[in-house]
Amino acid sequence: MKILKTLLLIGLISLSISSAVFAQQTGSISGQVYDSAGAVLIGATVTIVDSTGKVVKTAISDKNGAFNVPGLAPGKYTVKAIADKFSLYENPDVDVTAGQKQELVIALSVTVKEIVQVDTTTGANTNPDENKDSTVISGEQLKDLPDDPDELQAYLQALA
Repeated sequence: MKILKTLLLIGLISLSISSAVFAQQTGSISGQVYDSAGAVLIGATVTIVDSTGKVVKTAISDKNGAFNVPGLAPGKYTVKAIADKFSLYENPDVDVTAGQKQELVIALSVTVKEIVQVDTTTGANTNPDENKDSTVISGEQLKDLPDDPDELQAYLQALA
């Protein structure tokens, strides 16, 4: 009976040691996501991509802008982060070491999108009566424009 207890104790110790060693075989990436003014960003998507280009894990920043991605095998990863109305952040050189936590501070820049619609169904209006704030150059005036770019610029600025 004493031998059985000893074997059981040795087995439990071996299991706990191997579990501790196995648990330290991975690392993690964590940090916070901010905007360019330093305010935390809630709901930013942080994506971890391995060296083959495969998405390994994804996390969403919380109310403090924090994220945590545990259980990563040691190696080099690309970390990408994006949020609505912000540009993509990409860091291709994040090294994960076994048993270590890699801390990142991610700053996202605001993306400004401007949509310009041009109506090509109607032509340009050259009627001087309807273009009171415009200058229309036609015919002989076009022929008399200077050939030198600097002189042309000065001439057109004088008209404006």
